[in-house]
Amino acid sequence: MAETQLSRSIQKELTKLGIWWIRIQSGTHRVRGGMLHCAEPGTPDLCLPALGWLEIKLPGSEPSSVQLSWHSRAVREGLRVAVVRSVGEAVAVARRWEAEARSGQLGES
Repeated sequence: MAETQLSRSIQKELTKLGIWWIRIQSGTHRVRGGMLHCAEPGTPDLCLPALGWLEIKLPGSEPSSVQLSWHSRAVREGLRVAVVRSVGEAVAVARRWEAEARSGQLGES
């Protein structure tokens, strides 16, 4: 399974559960007539507004140093970031963050 397929599966399951997500494209990409500047390099794949950020990786793969730097900065600013490698892991993290949000706690990833 490619990372894109895993991401789509996670998005589908989060949608079924009523969890709001936004797919983020980061970096700079060539397009006809120029360059498309998206979110800054290292930005995680999915934003779950009011909950946190999910970095999606295939089993056995690790975030890049640029991604880890972004994650560290976000955590220092009080944001949640989690690296997930399966649909089940993504759902578990999102559910935990929802429970923490309902109880008024800001938990670690």
